[in-house]
Amino acid sequence: MQGALREVMEAIYEQDFLSCSHGFRPGRRAHDALRAVDAMVEREGIKVILEADFQAYFYSLDRTKLREISA
Repeated sequence: MQGALREVMEAIYEQDFLSCSHGFRPGRRAHDALRAVDAMVEREGIKVILEADFQAYFYSLDRTKLREISA
């Protein structure tokens, strides 16, 4: 079921992603993302890169409040 849903979602949304988007996309790997970041740093002279762990953020949300909002 998950695989079938993934295929449907990819068919719908893949065209909307930017070419610089790498996360969990077919045919793209972590090393591709690292190469893209390296090229961008070199080309643009970027000095700072920030990382955010959104998964940890979502685990910290109060689920009862979310249920109240969605009800």
